[in-house]
Amino acid sequence: MSGCHYPSPPLPERDRRYQHKVSLVVRYFMIPCNICLILLATSTLGFAVLLFLNNYKPPHFTPAQPPDGCRGMLCGFGAVCERDSSDPAKAECVCKRVECPSLVAPVCGSDSSTYTNECELEKAQCNTQRRIKVLRKGPCSLKDPCTEVTCSYGSTCVQSSDGLSAKCMCPLGCEGKPVQTVCGSDGKDYRNECELHQHACKNQKNIRVQYQGHCDPCKDSENSLNIMCWVEALTRQPLMFGPPESCLPNNEPLCASDGQTYPSECVMTATGLQKGIKLKKIHGGQCRQLEECKEECLFNAVCLVEQLNARCSCDPIECEGTYKPECGKDGHTYTNECLRRKAECLSKILIPIKHQGPCDLNLPSPCLDKECEHGAVCVVKNNEPVCECPEACPQTSDPVCGSDGHSYGSPCEMRAMGCALQKAIHIQHKGPCDEACANCSFGAICDAQSGLCVCPSECVESHQPVCGNDGTTYNSECELHVRACTEQMELRVVSQGECKTCGSTVCAWGARCVQNKCECPQCSGKAYSPVCGSDGTTYDNECELRMSSCMQKRRIDVAKPGSCDEDCGSGGSGSGAESCEQDRCRMFGGSWDEDAEDDRCVCDFACKSVSHNQVQLPICGSDGKNYSNECELKKARCEKQQHLLIQNQGPCTAVSVPELTPPQHCSLAVYGCCSDNVTAALGVGQAGCPSTCQCNIYGSYKGTCDPATGQCSCKPGVGGQKCDRCEPGFWNFRGIVTENMSGCTPCNCDATGSVRDDCEQMSGLCSCKTGVKGMKCNVCPDGSKMGMNGCDKGPDAPTSCDELECNFGASCIEVNGQAHCECPSPDCDLKNKTKVCGSDGVTYADQCQLRTIACRQDKDITVQHFGQCTGETAPTETVDQPLTTTPFSTLIHNQVNSRHSIHTQPQAPQPTVAATTTTPSPRSSPVPSTAASSFEGSGSGEPSGDDQLIVSPCVSPPGPVLASSTEPTAAVRSSCDNTEFGCCPDGKTPSSTPEGTNCPSTMKFSGFLHLDQVEGQEIFYTPEMEDPKSELFGETARSIESALNELFRKSEVHKDFMSVRVRNLAPSNSILAFVEAHFKPDTSYTVDDIVGALLKQLKASKDTSISVKKPEDENIRFTNYGLSTIPIFTTTTMTTTESVTTAALSTTTTTRPPPTSPYITRRPPGTTRRPSSSRRTTTTSAPVTTPRPTTATATATTTVPPPATTITHVRGRTHHKPQKPCDSHPCLHGGTCEDDGNDFSCKCPAGRGGSVCEKVIKYFIPSFGGQSYLAFQTMSAYHTVRIAMEFRASEMTGLLLYNGQDGKKDFISLALVNGRMELRFNTGSGTGTLVSKVQVSQGRWHQLVVTRNRRNAMLSVDNEPHIEGESPRGTDGLNLDTHLFIGGVPEEMKQDVRERTAVATGLVGCIRLLDVNNRVLNLQETGGDSLYGSGVGECGNNPCQPNPCKNGAACQVKEAEMFHCKCSKGFWGPTCADVHDPCEPNRCHPSSQCQALPEGGYKCECPMGREGRHCEKVAERRGSYMPLFNGDSYLELKGLHLYGHDLRQKVSMTVVLMANDSNGVIFYNGQKSDGKGDFISLSLNDGILEFRYDLGKGSATIRSKEAIQLNVWNTINLERSNRKGEIMVNKKDPVRGEAPNTHVDLNLKESLFVGGAPDYSRLARVAALTEGFKGTIQKIILMGTPILREENALRSSNVAMFQDHPCSQEPCHNGGQCNPQLDTYECVCLNGFSGGHCQNTIYEKSAGETEAVAFDGRTFIEYHNAVTKSEKALLVNKFELSIRTEATQGLVLWSGKGIERSDYIALAIVDGHVQMTYDLGSKPVVLRSSVRVDTNRWIRIKASRALRDGSLQVGNEAAVTGSSPLAATQLDTDGALWLGGLEELAVARRLPKAYSTGFVGCIKDVVVDGVDLHLVEDALNSPKILHCSAAK
Repeated sequence: MSGCHYPSPPLPERDRRYQHKVSLVVRYFMIPCNICLILLATSTLGFAVLLFLNNYKPPHFTPAQPPDGCRGMLCGFGAVCERDSSDPAKAECVCKRVECPSLVAPVCGSDSSTYTNECELEKAQCNTQRRIKVLRKGPCSLKDPCTEVTCSYGSTCVQSSDGLSAKCMCPLGCEGKPVQTVCGSDGKDYRNECELHQHACKNQKNIRVQYQGHCDPCKDSENSLNIMCWVEALTRQPLMFGPPESCLPNNEPLCASDGQTYPSECVMTATGLQKGIKLKKIHGGQCRQLEECKEECLFNAVCLVEQLNARCSCDPIECEGTYKPECGKDGHTYTNECLRRKAECLSKILIPIKHQGPCDLNLPSPCLDKECEHGAVCVVKNNEPVCECPEACPQTSDPVCGSDGHSYGSPCEMRAMGCALQKAIHIQHKGPCDEACANCSFGAICDAQSGLCVCPSECVESHQPVCGNDGTTYNSECELHVRACTEQMELRVVSQGECKTCGSTVCAWGARCVQNKCECPQCSGKAYSPVCGSDGTTYDNECELRMSSCMQKRRIDVAKPGSCDEDCGSGGSGSGAESCEQDRCRMFGGSWDEDAEDDRCVCDFACKSVSHNQVQLPICGSDGKNYSNECELKKARCEKQQHLLIQNQGPCTAVSVPELTPPQHCSLAVYGCCSDNVTAALGVGQAGCPSTCQCNIYGSYKGTCDPATGQCSCKPGVGGQKCDRCEPGFWNFRGIVTENMSGCTPCNCDATGSVRDDCEQMSGLCSCKTGVKGMKCNVCPDGSKMGMNGCDKGPDAPTSCDELECNFGASCIEVNGQAHCECPSPDCDLKNKTKVCGSDGVTYADQCQLRTIACRQDKDITVQHFGQCTGETAPTETVDQPLTTTPFSTLIHNQVNSRHSIHTQPQAPQPTVAATTTTPSPRSSPVPSTAASSFEGSGSGEPSGDDQLIVSPCVSPPGPVLASSTEPTAAVRSSCDNTEFGCCPDGKTPSSTPEGTNCPSTMKFSGFLHLDQVEGQEIFYTPEMEDPKSELFGETARSIESALNELFRKSEVHKDFMSVRVRNLAPSNSILAFVEAHFKPDTSYTVDDIVGALLKQLKASKDTSISVKKPEDENIRFTNYGLSTIPIFTTTTMTTTESVTTAALSTTTTTRPPPTSPYITRRPPGTTRRPSSSRRTTTTSAPVTTPRPTTATATATTTVPPPATTITHVRGRTHHKPQKPCDSHPCLHGGTCEDDGNDFSCKCPAGRGGSVCEKVIKYFIPSFGGQSYLAFQTMSAYHTVRIAMEFRASEMTGLLLYNGQDGKKDFISLALVNGRMELRFNTGSGTGTLVSKVQVSQGRWHQLVVTRNRRNAMLSVDNEPHIEGESPRGTDGLNLDTHLFIGGVPEEMKQDVRERTAVATGLVGCIRLLDVNNRVLNLQETGGDSLYGSGVGECGNNPCQPNPCKNGAACQVKEAEMFHCKCSKGFWGPTCADVHDPCEPNRCHPSSQCQALPEGGYKCECPMGREGRHCEKVAERRGSYMPLFNGDSYLELKGLHLYGHDLRQKVSMTVVLMANDSNGVIFYNGQKSDGKGDFISLSLNDGILEFRYDLGKGSATIRSKEAIQLNVWNTINLERSNRKGEIMVNKKDPVRGEAPNTHVDLNLKESLFVGGAPDYSRLARVAALTEGFKGTIQKIILMGTPILREENALRSSNVAMFQDHPCSQEPCHNGGQCNPQLDTYECVCLNGFSGGHCQNTIYEKSAGETEAVAFDGRTFIEYHNAVTKSEKALLVNKFELSIRTEATQGLVLWSGKGIERSDYIALAIVDGHVQMTYDLGSKPVVLRSSVRVDTNRWIRIKASRALRDGSLQVGNEAAVTGSSPLAATQLDTDGALWLGGLEELAVARRLPKAYSTGFVGCIKDVVVDGVDLHLVEDALNSPKILHCSAAK
């Protein structure tokens, strides 16, 4: 630009203005000046001509301007560009010094740091030059309280203002809510969600949003004869089609899949849609006769014709998506009738309709029985009725005065305040109370609660200067009004912009500058419109009043329109005049005395008696006179009856005020006019114009805004860019709207009694400390006022700091002879301001803000370490660390590849420390030094697109990091985001180098999206987006990434999803985003899966922050480029003495991506990275204390808290200290406790580590510790086998591999013996041994290859020449039947293996490759091929580094990832954290056990039925017994053999459960406690159910056909008959299996373990049980006997009760028992009660009132077996009937074929008990009730059969169930049903005597398959029917 010259203008002012103007234009368009002028001339001719005419001066040209360093420099986040005073060509971005208010209103930023208030967050945003958003109010450690709250019956969850709690609230009103139709779960349409919730709340109905849009999308479509409508089930889009007859004729008939011939495909398709059947073409031409079903299709099934056969099927039934819910009698809600009919088809069970609408619609609301006080409203929260106070009221003004003397904006607000304070407040009168502060002046606000005039004093920074009438330029109009209020002086804005003088004088009071003279405005020609001035004078119009004010140079306001005297007439003596005089007297502050004779207006102002404290300095009145105080001015106003106002505080003086220049039209302004042609634009493109700014008209002073930032000019206390909300510490924005307040009202929370300085926005209610009361937290619990030191001192308040002790970081201050404690300011003078991790686990922006928040909350929070908290932090001692500082400016100027430097004013040095030499473990985060923490970027909770890659070549990268495959949490995400090189694409692994050489591989899907909107705003491409380092690119990319991350995590592919990266942005119609979606490397998802899942989420989610161009299908594309990195595993050998250099050398072999690798989270420009030079500074600084490295094992015993409610109880055990350490089962998660005399150690299953197995271990390359092992499937090695391994050893002797034959000679083994590899194998005739000649090196990786062919074998280590050998002559085959073990063998095999291999210990080292017969086995913990294992960890991890043991205890490595602490004398616990045995003295209840915790302290293990920290409370259990397991739980029940059934040859079990995870043991019962012998088990493995049993000769393993559905109830039926078994899930897809030959008996002797076990090593290995079940088990039924009962429990651990089932609400009345039925229930009523909830009392009716038929033993009545028709084959039977009898024998009901040896089902009374028998053709099943019925009382019988399963329930007893053998499922009948007995008794010959005897007694209320049977009218024969009364 230096070559550009502009003509010099004639005036200096114009010169400056237009030079600035052109400079801005050029800067904005970023183009050279000559092109700029051409463009301006051609595109805006008028502007160019004006530019030329105003600037052209022929004789003179300006010299070339020096380069401008700020030109083209973009400074973001509030930073401004400042030129170097010595060299204008140099410039830098500087954050202006901002003084934040000392306000404690903590917020959590998107960088996972806690800031004292929003202002401090914005300062950090500028300093780091990175977007930091407010995630929520309150510290970052708080999770969203709404995640733990379930609101129902119309209420929705609302967070409290401090983010600490949540409540359920009903909507106040729905006015103004947009129409967005939603479909409710009741099947009705609502205008929007708000109206649905309002309706549900009002009617106390459990209605939810079912779908977006109409319940019936075809509702608005025209259904005429020619057009039909169909709702697509998935998309719910209406599909219009014509009827079959509208199809064009076609001579190509076809045969469809329903066996019908159609004239064309069009007719076939339309017919299918019309009937709801999916039809497809089978072949052309007419259908053949064979293409039809041979039998009638039952249960709505459709005949499906295929190429070779025809069959009845449910598959063709195609239901539309219309939502018309129906509740079936099975308790399920069906979307519409079609789906109910299809469910009947699939289950082959009739499902009658119980009622229209969902099943839960009419569930009574818990609020019906709840009464709330003080205006609270009852809502249903977590299924409980809760009284909640409303937090918001309708925005209508209806002021009232409450009985507490305070004014409220409406009765609703008054009730809300009464509710909040829990006291009764009623309406004293309509209208506001007479406030003591009603006459607040100069913009002060009357605080109704305190009765004081308060000044809002906070202004949002906005550079829009104004000139005040005091001659001062204010940065904003807000600052002018704040000064006017605080100093109580008259101030007005006299002009926009800075103040200007008028010659040598100044103009004020409305005077204008005319020819360098101030002149008051003239009013000639103004219309007559009288007004009364505040000086008591009547003026002809307002202009005359202003002119008088200008000439008198004093304040005169308009008191009222009209004449000052006109209200009082002409002064006559009438009553009207007297009334007027009274009003006038009161208006000026006097009181009217009726008894006075002369002057009745009394001005009673005793100003002399006013205390000195209340008397202000002299004040100046608006009449220009001085008054000694405000009282004297009011007295004069009353006596003179003049509108006297305060002119200003202090005596009247001649004020020098600025002069106003004549206003000029906006067209003459630099940037021209706004679109209103009145307001001057403040920047290019109408910047600052009202139409652009869109400022809130109530919260702002004018419509314009700062052109640079868009910030509107807010009123005091108002915030937000649009001035649409109150700033933290202020409230009552509504008062600005309704009462014309000058700004938001200060909260004024008491600093001593409140925990925060902000308050509720509706009421001004502050958040108080415990026990403190009052609106402002200034009332002590005893009702006294809070003092400066709290509630405890009273009148004896300390006068000096010697008498006062301040806690929690507060300091003592003496003011006016009194001492008090004051918390430190968050903006302290600490130089090294950097993030710190507090001892409460919260990351704070700096130490100052930590101290302030801790002090206000009365907490002792110390600095745990510098930098981001990376996990839960246990409070420990804080060691002060000396710091070596380096000036911030030096660091910034030395930065590599820095585009723009960011400085703070003043410059604050930052801390650096010597680099630590501890090398992190391969799986740990890189170790940040304090310096690294000091300069880390503020980070973002989401991946950010505005980050910048910075290469630092001077320091070797830390060891590689291998990520686990779980989805990263926000804490993990932010912790790696703030590490040296950001996050890898998996979203959680910290990258160790800029290129990401350590990053785990991911499956990368690359693609693009055409976007319309981002974060709700239309977006356009600009050239700045080309630069990935620009702020605009970063903000846009971050928003897109955040939205896509959220969509993918909600989608069907969330299981394998990791993260999304935006690579580039490009122009399209709007914008084109090129993205990469990263998934787990072994994902099975395809491109179609990814695109489909994303499309589905985009269409289903209504609140997404991005919008894809429609149609979305055409604007999203993805392709798969495979794995994103080459190295999958990189490993570093690590010992405690290794240096950083060693780690660097060990990683140099890794293949690195090119330097432009896109796999690293980018870093922003600016201060977020340390330059390379600063690294050298740290290494040469003086020795300092370095923080402990934050490796994964460093906090092994503190980061994983043990279960909080572990329960361990043995019935009958007396309370005493365990005799042995292992008696208390201290090992968690199935670990094995090993007794060591007075001590113990834990042997953990694979995947667990720590001192008591409390730590989750994710291993990728397994390491073994000598007692460890992993088990795999048996090798196939009879004739030949090939084995390849890669291993590393720390000890020179140890077993690597073993596979043998149990109890026999055959085996093969690989072992290290004194540093050489040894192969041994035995094929039955003797052992062959081969020894390698290669000496194995300690700590180095080696390869070995073994091949064996019959008796010959070859061994080679590290490619040595083959070592060959053979075993002795004899047999050749290798018979193996044990599992293949690597690293070692289980304890029970060690003796046998030692004898064969001569090796007594396992490998101490790692194995990273195992190849058996050319198949590489996956050794990883997650998704690996191993079956089980013990003591396995990640290679390279040392659990004793750093030492997890406390108090100087020695750490012993037990196995990989396991350790044992040897406590020195006097210390106790797994980590020696306690100074004495925490269980002595024992504080736990005698029924419980005390257990020491790894982190110190103790835990009381409560037995079931007790709760509380010390198990001191009796737990109240509501509802049914449904144990909830968390994966570390177990329930021990009495063994299966103890319930009175012979299980040796037959077992039938039913389990009903809801699984929350895909793995875990459901139950296990064994013969022995050492894992040997018979067993039976059920478990989950990757979602597949595994039913296993062992009869003594090997196990049978039967797996379900498909994975079960999680988080829903599932019914599992298990059958075992001799060796055969079957598993069936949800009554479909049975799978059968068989145990090995010979044994057929199952012998069980031990307890039944449900949901887990205390020690998995004591379970049978072949059961493959290694982890606990996560979920709820509803029922376990054994041979018809429910055994999951509280009385059967022997002991439990960590078991809770499931509370989300309807039974937990105890819905059954009158003593009825709630019997859960999957997700619904059935009430079993006591005698005398009936109804769905046993709510009805049964009064036995007299004879004749009901159809009760008498049977005399010879009365046999025949009916159709389906009531209205006969069915020859039935899959389901269901009977309900009531009987009354005294007989002990007799046949009640019978249905069958009527011939001998045929199917039948019967109900009979046998020995006084009801017995149900059915035979499907194989063997009869007999179910017998335990309830006697021969009592001559009515009793209800319910009997049912579904396929092979039967159920019988008599009265209120639990149902008795059973199942027929594995064979037929259908009951073949002759279509008849008999009651009372059989006419033809031939059938009964093979039945017991009772079946040959007719029934004697009464029968009524018979229901068959859900249909009522009319005993008289439905009878087919005509016997003599007697009623019960006639039979007696």
